[in-house]
Amino acid sequence: MKTIKWFANLEREEEWLASMSEKGWELVSHKFFTYTFAKNEPIRQMYKIDYRNFHTSPEFEMYISQ
Repeated sequence: MKTIKWFANLEREEEWLASMSEKGWELVSHKFFTYTFAKNEPIRQMYKIDYRNFHTSPEFEMYISQ
């Protein structure tokens, strides 16, 4: 299922994604304002959105290890 949606608030977007997961819709891709979901078992899933850009692998590795 594809859905087009726009959010001005990252927390609301995270909450919406979690609610979709609880309804059995697994997020498989996101590009611009288009979300693609696949039907799956309902699960409780937490989403955290982070739009940081890392220019090198060591920068990313340092970020995720903290």
